[in-house]
Amino acid sequence: MKIRDISLVLFFLFTLLSCTERQKGNEVRRNFDTTTIVKLLKTKSAVIDTTSKVSHDFGFSSKKLKEIANRSEYKFSMLYDNNSKTLSICCAGEKFSNIFGSIEKDSLLSKYPYFEFRGETYKSFGETFKVTKYFYKGSFIKTFFYKHANSLEIACAKIVDDSIEIKNHIKIGFPKKQFLNMLFDKQDIDYLAKYDTINIGEDETGEMDYYYIFRKEKLKKIIIDTANDWLDKELK
Repeated sequence: MKIRDISLVLFFLFTLLSCTERQKGNEVRRNFDTTTIVKLLKTKSAVIDTTSKVSHDFGFSSKKLKEIANRSEYKFSMLYDNNSKTLSICCAGEKFSNIFGSIEKDSLLSKYPYFEFRGETYKSFGETFKVTKYFYKGSFIKTFFYKHANSLEIACAKIVDDSIEIKNHIKIGFPKKQFLNMLFDKQDIDYLAKYDTINIGEDETGEMDYYYIFRKEKLKKIIIDTANDWLDKELK
């Protein structure tokens, strides 16, 4: 075996061991697929079909998208599905993370006083999970306490009502081109406007995905999906 081949094998094993260590004690989440550079979108509760193959060009599915990424201030990796109108991005950083701000009960109810809430209980992997569902009309946010990380986390969310404003003053009805302008260089907006769904991955692990779904150039729906498949996400 050549030295170069041995180095590649050792690098792969090191990456695999590193990922395994990060996932230790995390039974309720899926294992990270170490054979990909950036997680491809999966079909999440029939939200959208995003089956795709990524090229070996560092996660970019076309030369055009690589050029667009280099012009963006975020310098993210991205890929898209030729068989759908979805643009997938990883990762847009803090500006597009934690879109509700604090998800503590007092904070959520203070920001969205019209939310009702109720508890849900699920059992998985020998553990009991208590989920709180905050809801208003057809919109909701589900949160739970993840004891392995000692933190409150979002399990899933769906926003379809324009009374719920998230970070960056985004809400239902937000113009698509204005949204794209927050992520990309001005010269690329017209090209990217062909995509009807913009997906932003929280990070490379694929634990959380944000879907911004547009219809007739306006934001129609926001979906947050995670790797926590032990609960009823109600995202269909």
